[in-house]
Amino acid sequence: MVKRSLLLTVFGALILGCVLVVPMHGEGIGYHTNYLTFSGSVALPGVTLPGGTYIFERVVDTVPDVVVVRDRDRTKVFYMAMTRSVPRPGGMSDRAVTFGESRPGDPAPITAWYPVGENSGHAFVY
Repeated sequence: MVKRSLLLTVFGALILGCVLVVPMHGEGIGYHTNYLTFSGSVALPGVTLPGGTYIFERVVDTVPDVVVVRDRDRTKVFYMAMTRSVPRPGGMSDRAVTFGESRPGDPAPITAWYPVGENSGHAFVY
C-alpha cells in the first residue's frame, strides 16, 4: 500500500513538473532570442563581457521587460534584470544593439538591445 501511494505521488509530481516546465521553457527559447558576437569587450549594468558570442533573450512573454544574457553554451548567466521598453530607431538594422559613450580603454556600454523582427527594444538601466 505504501509503495503504491509513493509511486502515485512521484508520478503526479512528474506530470505536474512537465506541465509547468515545458510552456515556460518553450516561450523563452527561440522567438525572442538573438546570438550576438562582439569583437571586443562590452559592458552591461554591473558586468563586463569579453569579446565573444552571447545569447540575449527575453525570459518569457508574460514579463517582456526581463532580459537575460548567457554564454553561447547556456552554461553561465552574465546578466538578468528588468529593462525599459524603447521604440526601435528608424533605419536601424534588424539585429542591433546601441552603445553609449565610455572613457578611452573602458568597454562600451550597451544601452539597448533590439531583437530581430521587433519594432521595440530593451534599454538597460544603468
